Amino acid sequence: MDDNEESIPQAVSRGVPITKIFPFYMNGITLINSDAWNSKDENGESLFSKSNKYYRLNRKSTIYQVCDIGGMNSDIGGRYFMYNDSPKSGENGPVLCVDLNGSAPPNTSGLDYFLFVFTTDGRVIPMGEPHPDNTSVTGVAGNFFRKAEGNCTKSGDGLACAYYALNDKNPLGAGNYWKDFLKK
Repeated sequence: MDDNEESIPQAVSRGVPITKIFPFYMNGITLINSDAWNSKDENGESLFSKSNKYYRLNRKSTIYQVCDIGGMNSDIGGRYFMYNDSPKSGENGPVLCVDLNGSAPPNTSGLDYFLFVFTTDGRVIPMGEPHPDNTSVTGVAGNFFRKAEGNCTKSGDGLACAYYALNDKNPLGAGNYWKDFLKK
């Protein structure tokens, strides 16, 4: 917002590709593909093939890849930055999915795969953190800013765990995220 006098959702909704904006603020980031779904690894294999599924926190079933449309970047550490649909005017977005270790396992939501959203008020909010105002996010069913009850649990999808992982808080109560919650 400081550089362009508009939020990322405003810029992207008027046609500026997020894959061009995001790398401007990071060193060592490269474009893999402007369409995440068609992205391929260094061997030419689809990054969304059967070998690169994303899993629920319980690892017993897969989840859908939220950021499958808006492009994909990688950094020198091998992390993937994937984006969902461009937001409609006045809506938050796009959703940013971060896979901390790229195509390497476990590709598990709440463990190495986390979701964030760019907001119209210039913030980047982790999924699971409530937003007091505009809660509409393009391309995401339901409320992106939902609290983690039922979603950041071993029986949930794990998509709302980013807030708890960043703050090292146990979503079930006392303790921390990385040692208490994940170890149980």
